[in-house]
Amino acid sequence: MTPYAQWRLEIEPEEGDNIKYKLVNSSGNFGVTNATAQEIIIIRATDLLDFAKAIFPKPTTDTSSIYYITTRRFPGFDTLVAKDFTWRAFTEGRPIDPFEEDEDACDNTYEEYLEITIQYETAPQNDGDPDMISNVLSKLTVSSNASGEFLVSPIGGGAYWDDATNEENRVTRDDIPNSVKQTLVDWDVHWPQIPYKFYNGLDARLRAALGKINTTVMPIFRDAPVNTILFTGFNRTDETTWRNDLWAEPYISLDLKFTEKGFFSTSPVGTTSGVTSPTNTVTHQHIWRPGSDAIGTTKKEVVAGWHILLLKGNKLYPETDLNKLFSG
Repeated sequence: MTPYAQWRLEIEPEEGDNIKYKLVNSSGNFGVTNATAQEIIIIRATDLLDFAKAIFPKPTTDTSSIYYITTRRFPGFDTLVAKDFTWRAFTEGRPIDPFEEDEDACDNTYEEYLEITIQYETAPQNDGDPDMISNVLSKLTVSSNASGEFLVSPIGGGAYWDDATNEENRVTRDDIPNSVKQTLVDWDVHWPQIPYKFYNGLDARLRAALGKINTTVMPIFRDAPVNTILFTGFNRTDETTWRNDLWAEPYISLDLKFTEKGFFSTSPVGTTSGVTSPTNTVTHQHIWRPGSDAIGTTKKEVVAGWHILLLKGNKLYPETDLNKLFSG
């Protein structure tokens, strides 16, 4: 085998000198949408742990965000990223001591080199940053389920049979059933590999945002408009890791839950200024208001529709910038 000093290929570790490796072989498979590959290389046994940390780098943080450094990509084909790897002695049957536990061993007791087999899989769709680094949004897995509710409401005034508006067809009975539909979307966001120290500040933001709706457009929910996303809860899980530098402060993963209420209504939709919404978009701040007939000259007829209810001057839901959950 070519002497180690003459090996040309290198990988940059988290710290220290570059790790040299020798390529032995590679293979793979292409499907309709996904692909896999494997790469067989040789490294020095003593480089194993540094090599693992270089293949799967840990995220870095600042005061407001997390930056995820992409795992190793298949050489020449960036859409495949490392999933895991196996290691064994390069020379079949020889013992290995990659973590140098046997400090008193005689020279040549253990195999000097390891054969590494790296498995690659298709990268997530949004994990294709050419600079090999990405922000929080690239790590989120977002899923949604359509749902809805039927509200039972009195007919009230302003209702007629068969689309006719003459007095003979006005609804006068109070026991006519009326179902009002409101469509909802339940959003689930999975956020893995949150550094322990970063989560300490994030936890306070999560608690403060519970039960509040968005004041800004939210790109992660297909540009959901203002007041349409309600933060309803979160689950925290402490992850395990083989990294000996993170045993005391493991990664944390979060599952965040949101509900979207932002649909078009053919019924009138009110605003805080008392005028009809130009887009007829119903948000979390709207509730259904049954219609009512005019009574004498003191009460006007009210057409049923969606209106913003103010309770002692306050809207139903407090508002906040929910995008800051992901950016600080």
